[in-house]
Amino acid sequence: MTRPRTWSCAPARPATSAQWQRRLAETLGGILATHEDLAPIAWSIGAQGCTLLGLIDGHAPSMGRYTAERTYAEWQAALGLQVIGHEPGVLRAARTRPDGVRVLLVALLPDPPAEGLTHASV
Repeated sequence: MTRPRTWSCAPARPATSAQWQRRLAETLGGILATHEDLAPIAWSIGAQGCTLLGLIDGHAPSMGRYTAERTYAEWQAALGLQVIGHEPGVLRAARTRPDGVRVLLVALLPDPPAEGLTHASV
């Protein structure tokens, strides 16, 4: 029986940026395969270091505030991320996985509609 390959973002010897990126791409592939049921979001692999960034853009025409908040909550729960920081219009959560990969999730939210305004009156 072959043991699954495990990576560490703190190797005994320095890795090149390309090696880091390959490791992160493999980790991201595993995340996406495990969570196929979740809404697709944009992902970036850090050029150096061990960070995967998931981005939810609530300003996108197909998204909107409610959908962005719901998508963020679903990914946050699925990945076991902890909320970090508080800033109007931005939701952030992160976690460092046992393999040392830091997963950061960011949702950019449009301003809520002004009180009393509806889609019909805008």
